[in-house]
Amino acid sequence: MPTDPKTQVFVSSTSDLVDERRAVKDALPDRSVGVYLYEDDVAQSEPPRKVLARELRKSEVFVTLLGPRYGSITESEHGETSIVEWEFKTALSQPGTAIFTFTNVNDPADAEPRQREFITQALDFDSIWGKRFSSIDELKGHVAKAFIYYQSKLLKRLGERLIGEKQQGERDRSGQPKRLTRARRWIAIGAAASIVGIALGTLTNILTLEHALVSLCIVTAVSIAAIVLNDN
Repeated sequence: MPTDPKTQVFVSSTSDLVDERRAVKDALPDRSVGVYLYEDDVAQSEPPRKVLARELRKSEVFVTLLGPRYGSITESEHGETSIVEWEFKTALSQPGTAIFTFTNVNDPADAEPRQREFITQALDFDSIWGKRFSSIDELKGHVAKAFIYYQSKLLKRLGERLIGEKQQGERDRSGQPKRLTRARRWIAIGAAASIVGIALGTLTNILTLEHALVSLCIVTAVSIAAIVLNDN
């Protein structure tokens, strides 16, 4: 896992999608997200695929941008595929990696045959977010909304784990695990409702991505503190 506190996002696409790749970087907050673009990497003495494999392992989020071109072919453990499909399958094989798929191919006839098949597979995959876009601004919106959804899921799981661990460590007089108190249940319901509200605020452009991330962190911290205070 990355040692950098920032969430690393790996952007994968054919080389012709220059503006789209930059749009992904522009859509995410610099302070909390590190976006990996191969073209921004310093000159490497290692083979490109080795560098890409290392960066893929370091990334918690994988964004694939699919245009009409299938791209250069490479031989790998996944068979004979494009480099982009190899990156996609490598990310897919890594447990815990979130995958976002975006394509500007709205008419399948516009794509090369192998790319049409790849787009269908990528969008059908149970990824966190899969969307089509028609403009750079639309892509930026999709990326921002996908990331806030991803962050809200992470914080929700963190809260559930902390509550579960605390509950598991407590026993009643008979030695059985204590059930959640009514106060804890209301705290959990309030936190979940707040997270949903923040996510909806972002989806409807009421909140910016950075404001939503800060709000999510505050909700999580307040909920955990309330549970601790309620137990003392």
